[in-house]
Amino acid sequence: KATLDALDAGAADFLPKKFEDISEDRDEARRILCARVRLIGARGVARAATPAAVVSKAPDAPSAVALGKRPRKGDYDLVAIGTSTGGPVALQDVLSRLPANFPKPIILIQHMPGSFTPAFAQRLDSLCQIEVKEAADGDILKPGLALLAPGGKQMELESRGGSVRVRIKEAAPGQTYKPSVDLGFSSAAKVF
Repeated sequence: KATLDALDAGAADFLPKKFEDISEDRDEARRILCARVRLIGARGVARAATPAAVVSKAPDAPSAVALGKRPRKGDYDLVAIGTSTGGPVALQDVLSRLPANFPKPIILIQHMPGSFTPAFAQRLDSLCQIEVKEAADGDILKPGLALLAPGGKQMELESRGGSVRVRIKEAAPGQTYKPSVDLGFSSAAKVF
């Protein structure tokens, strides 16, 4: 809660107290830390803390992409949002503007340790009109529901029995980002 409050107050990013929550490999944890510091430095602290997610149907949108079967305006089946630094504040800003009757399912992939995602999902749920929850293996996508990938794991989608379900998997060795936006979006693209 203190971390999420700090992000609301303008913090640019956060790290867990234990580097093991970032990576079991200390060298990899150092690389991740250095990359995040460089990213904040390149953007500037004020910009990094500013909500920057843009829900877009363009396939090259940097922060969020709505995926669908046909490239016609309004003809999409899923909203997929992937974020990293500055993401928690941006997600809160974007999701809190959606109406309770939002007509599409939403998946959220935020680079965040597993110790933070349950509290973050609860916080978003309390601030939004749509339902937000941390995804669990087997969850079915449905309109007006945003499923947040659990930290430290991978979230993919699969089509089964006429519905689309979430699959939560352990990260493979060497996968730096857990959850990975690339893996989640790739599985969504295959399904949709």
